[in-house]
Amino acid sequence: MKNKIYTLFLVLALVFIIGCSTNKPQTSLGTIQNPQGDVAVEQNIQQNQNTQPSSSGLSSNQQGQSSNPQSYDIEIKSFSFTPSTLTIKKGDSVTWKNEDSAPHTIDSDSGTELNSLTLSNGQTYSHTFNTVGTFAYHCNVHPSMKATITVTE
Repeated sequence: MKNKIYTLFLVLALVFIIGCSTNKPQTSLGTIQNPQGDVAVEQNIQQNQNTQPSSSGLSSNQQGQSSNPQSYDIEIKSFSFTPSTLTIKKGDSVTWKNEDSAPHTIDSDSGTELNSLTLSNGQTYSHTFNTVGTFAYHCNVHPSMKATITVTE
């Protein structure tokens, strides 16, 4: 009996080690961080065609992306996104931080540009916008929470 338990433990340990060391493609565009700043969960989000390397040989700056990408913060507090409208440039990133005790998400009204996991108090979600356009989003948990990000060249 002792040998069976030891063997089972060894097999589970090997499966865990092999699973952790497998090379997986890097498709993550967003991360969720816990209040201490450690990455708690890394999300895989479908990459936009504009995030792929250019076949034209031009750098992203030559293709109209900001040469100095900026970072913007959106606060989730009192069941609202602040600011509720934001205009940024292509290549800029936005970080949402949940300051409410209630859980919230960041999800595109249409499409898949924004698609966070549920954020608890103190957690963040970040996304880099590589496509020009207007991105309306909401909280799936509280659908009345709405906001918009406009991305320009």
